[in-house]
Amino acid sequence: MLTLDQFRSDSGFVVEFNWGFNLRIYDGKRTLLAQVKNVGSEDLVEKIMGITRGMAQRAITRKVGEIFFEMLTTPEIHNAMIFEPAKAANRLSQAEFEMLQKKETIQTMKEQIERGEKTKLKFTAGQLIKKDIKDQESLDQLAEIIWKERNSNDRSVVNTLGYLCKIFMKSKNPRYSSFFEKLGQEGKARRLRKYARKTVQRLDIGIVEQFEPTGDLVDIHNDSNIDKNPDV
Repeated sequence: MLTLDQFRSDSGFVVEFNWGFNLRIYDGKRTLLAQVKNVGSEDLVEKIMGITRGMAQRAITRKVGEIFFEMLTTPEIHNAMIFEPAKAANRLSQAEFEMLQKKETIQTMKEQIERGEKTKLKFTAGQLIKKDIKDQESLDQLAEIIWKERNSNDRSVVNTLGYLCKIFMKSKNPRYSSFFEKLGQEGKARRLRKYARKTVQRLDIGIVEQFEPTGDLVDIHNDSNIDKNPDV
């Protein structure tokens, strides 16, 4: 179900577009699975010599398409449209279902970084924090992402890496001690080095095999990479 409230105000020189979209996903029993809202205002077209109705409508149509795409690709909506049907069809256990969610969200973050979708990264990282990630495969993938982006000075990317560091703090897994010690020395951004040093302090102390980045970000859409006995 999509409810919307949009207002267009245009003169011969500017088109102002105000919108409020509310997208809800329900299952067959009318149980609400996910909801996302998008509200905003933007001057879409400005032209000194005047704007035609065709130009105004094309600008609005283009903007509405961007808004819908952004709403449909949020983790909540994506999960409701992909994971819930998969859970029902494949009769996955709760642990397997949660592992699939983690893998897909990590894959989404990797793709967002590769496409330069910086505005979405912080939100996706926040979703990962909520999932209480502790299994080694997922943590290794997140560590690979951090290592790949360690030379970034982009504020959005560095902030996202800081969110990922919090996941390791929560896990307390000593496997990543040497990794974050190295990151605390080699990370390009001062803020990232600070995050890394803080993470080391939060990890448990133990004699375990240490993680070493390989630079290989596995495509976790591959079903063969789904652990049927995840440690969650």
